[in-house]
Amino acid sequence: MFWKQNVVYAIIFGLVWLLQACFLQQPYYQGPDQVLYLRDFTFEQEVLHGDTRTMWLIAFYAAWSPACIKLQPIFAELSADFGLPFLKFAKLDITRYPDLAKKYDVDVSSMSKQIPTLILFRHGRELVRRPGVLCGSKKSVQKFFFTYENIVAAFSLNEFYMECKKLSASSSRSGVEEMVGGKKDQ
Repeated sequence: MFWKQNVVYAIIFGLVWLLQACFLQQPYYQGPDQVLYLRDFTFEQEVLHGDTRTMWLIAFYAAWSPACIKLQPIFAELSADFGLPFLKFAKLDITRYPDLAKKYDVDVSSMSKQIPTLILFRHGRELVRRPGVLCGSKKSVQKFFFTYENIVAAFSLNEFYMECKKLSASSSRSGVEEMVGGKKDQ
């Protein structure tokens, strides 16, 4: 309410606030994570044509988007909690690879309500997507609030985690058996 005391102070405060908002960026998350950053060719190589047992949760993001900046620590925490050899987390920058975003119906415009988009891939195919896109005469985007709990529930991460954990355990047991069997033969 200092603007009632002196209008000059209010104008100075407004200018200083605008300058700091323009030139001082919001800090990026730098904590622990198991997130891979994909390019177009690594996306095709790893996600589409890679190991069919591996599930991928891919975040289609834009670095300039405030919603993507808010999602970053949540996605990193999810990757640290749920990341396994057969359950991987990755991000794809849609500003660098707009053709790949269009291939998966992610709108890359600055007014898009689809940024960020999380897609779960299994066997190289899309399994679940948030926010969802309702197809009809006019495409509309379902609202989705990107919280830790909502993402875990929407993508059934607990169930997939247990499934991938069993798969990891069985593959590591078979790998140990192969090594032991190989040593006995020599």
